[in-house]
Amino acid sequence: MPPALAAHFTCSQLAVLKIVGDEHSEYGCCAAYLDAIAARAGCCRKTARDAIRWAARHGLVTIQERRREGRVNLTNVVRVVSAEWLQWLAIGPRHKPAGRPEGIGYKNFAPTVKTFKYLGNSRAREKQNRPAATPPNSARKEGPPSAGLAAGRSANSEPSRPKPPADPKLEAAIARFLGGRVRP
Repeated sequence: MPPALAAHFTCSQLAVLKIVGDEHSEYGCCAAYLDAIAARAGCCRKTARDAIRWAARHGLVTIQERRREGRVNLTNVVRVVSAEWLQWLAIGPRHKPAGRPEGIGYKNFAPTVKTFKYLGNSRAREKQNRPAATPPNSARKEGPPSAGLAAGRSANSEPSRPKPPADPKLEAAIARFLGGRVRP
């Protein structure tokens, strides 16, 4: 939008009118939904509506309402009619369109790979490669089976751990903590 016209609008309103101008340059009119215009401009719906109404009130654009009886209305068609703004749109953007930049310092990198190879059932593969959490029963170091059964243990129970050496002060503290009960 020309600076003389842009001076009358806020930044949000200018963003809305830029979207309207871009649509007009590309399609000859702007028939986008108000919500879509507001989303692209980064403002709320009310700001977009007020900017377009203000521009229409001051003769920059025309708004054609497309009402339908008994059905949902079609979107309004906004056309730029200001000669100054149309001339500004005819000149086009001042920046180069997106694409391959030219000049010094440009490297043509390979595009990012967006496909992945199917690796199969990775959880099953991880399970196969993972060592067992505990060794099998045959690898455990236990005494002879008869010694375990003679001590009152079953063949499947764990071997008893050796007790640490008795410390009288520690034993007294534990007894006080347990309330006089004896520790097993």
